[in-house]
Amino acid sequence: MNDQNSKFIEQLNNLAKKAYVPYSHFRVVAYFENNDGSFFSGINIENVAYPNSMCAERVGLVSAINNNLSLNNLKIIHIYSPDSKDYLSPCGGCRQSLSEHINDNVEIRMYKNNGEYISKKFNELFPLSIKPENIKGEN
Repeated sequence: MNDQNSKFIEQLNNLAKKAYVPYSHFRVVAYFENNDGSFFSGINIENVAYPNSMCAERVGLVSAINNNLSLNNLKIIHIYSPDSKDYLSPCGGCRQSLSEHINDNVEIRMYKNNGEYISKKFNELFPLSIKPENIKGEN
């Protein structure tokens, strides 16, 4: 791992400390990087009633929308957990939530906790996603 990547993983580890995971103890960070170099992030937030928990990707998405951040300029979403020895991929619910707000060509980088990653375009992870235009009935 090069020095720049090492510093980035350190930054992701620091963000992961904010995760609220008293039940699974599995911290996740979604780091959204825009083409202009700006970024925002999300961390997972658990709830004792598990269906009410929020994945890092959706927390980041909600935060962006709430703060009027444009998702049209999104370049990469980094998915990382210091607790995962395997590549970490967005869950199906997050893929569906993201599909309504991001471009199909956004790069998704899925990391192992050692900093190694694989990269896919969003439409490779979630082909034929349901978009708002897919559910409009005929008049």
